[in-house]
Amino acid sequence: MGFEGSVLAMINTLKNNKKLLARRKTFKDRRKEFSYKKGNPLKFKELPEKELNELKVRIKAKLKKERRIKTTVIIVLMMLLVYLSITMFNIINNRTIEKQTRELEQQRIYFEWQEKENAKRKEARIVYYLNKGYGNLSQGNYQDAKYFFYKAKQQDKSDYRVMIGYAKAYVYDCVFNDRECEYIDEILTNLKSKIGTSAEVLELIELYTEKQTLPNNLQ
Repeated sequence: MGFEGSVLAMINTLKNNKKLLARRKTFKDRRKEFSYKKGNPLKFKELPEKELNELKVRIKAKLKKERRIKTTVIIVLMMLLVYLSITMFNIINNRTIEKQTRELEQQRIYFEWQEKENAKRKEARIVYYLNKGYGNLSQGNYQDAKYFFYKAKQQDKSDYRVMIGYAKAYVYDCVFNDRECEYIDEILTNLKSKIGTSAEVLELIELYTEKQTLPNNLQ
C-alpha cells in the first residue's frame, strides 16, 4: 500500500512538471518577438556638419575650462601649502626667538643680581677695612692702619675713601714717626691727580710741607 502511494505521487509530480514546461516559451518563440531580423544594421541619427562642429567647439571649450579649473585648483593648493609652510616656520621661529629672549632676559637678571651681590660684598669688605684703618689711625697705630688701608685698596684702589685713608696713614707716620717718608711725594702726587685739591688733600700736603721745612732738630 505504501509503495503504490509513492508511485502515484511520483506520477502526479511528473504530470505537473510537464504542464509547466508546456507553458514556458522556447528560445525560437522568444526570438520571433524581436522586431528586427538578423543582418539588419542599427541606424543612428547623423548630425549636420554645422551642429557637429558646434558640438566639437563646445566639447573643446568644456575640456579647456575643466583643465583651467584643475590648474587653478592645483595652483591654489600649492599656494596654500606654501602659506601653511611659511606660517608654521614663522610660528616655530617666533617661539624659538621668544624662548631665547626669555633665556637671555633671565641671564641678564641673574647677572645683574650677581653684580649687585658682588658689589654689596665688596662694599662690606671696604667698609670693614676702612673702619679698622681709621680706628688704628685715631690711636696712632699707623703701621696697622697702613695694612688695613692697603687691604681696602685691593678691593677698589679708585675709591675716594680708600685713597684718602691710605695717604693719611703714610703722611702721619712720616710726620710723627719719621718712617717711610720716601713714598710721600709719590702718594700725594697720585692722590692730587686722581681726586684734585680737596680740603683733605691740601691738609695732607700742608702737613707734609711743614715737616719738610722744619729744621732736623725740630722734626
